[in-house]
Amino acid sequence: MKQLVLGFSIVTSLILLSTAAFAQEYLSPAYNNCVRESYDPAMYNWLSYENVCGHGISIVYIPYNPGYGGSQMDLGPGRHNSTGYSRSEVQQKGGFELYICPAGYVPVDANNGYVNRVNTQFRCKKN
Repeated sequence: MKQLVLGFSIVTSLILLSTAAFAQEYLSPAYNNCVRESYDPAMYNWLSYENVCGHGISIVYIPYNPGYGGSQMDLGPGRHNSTGYSRSEVQQKGGFELYICPAGYVPVDANNGYVNRVNTQFRCKKN
């Protein structure tokens, strides 16, 4: 009986540990409010993203119109960076869908593949 209880205890501990590890590997995306978008006059009026949150983020931006590649940038708290796209180029691409994760995570689709096209379902996976 003692061995059965010990064995059950070990199995239960392993299940709890694996569940905790899985929970830490993925995060729900909840960071869209961290980005402010503007056409920055200090950067040739190109589309820029600014991190308005107190922690680092990673932004993947994918054009809505097919045939154009997406890009990625990492931004520390309070930092901003340019996409290198003018207003007319952004319009040509149909705008961008943003996939935002905290620093150290990347957006993945339902099949656990890196997000590389407009996709409504994603989650943040630890690098």
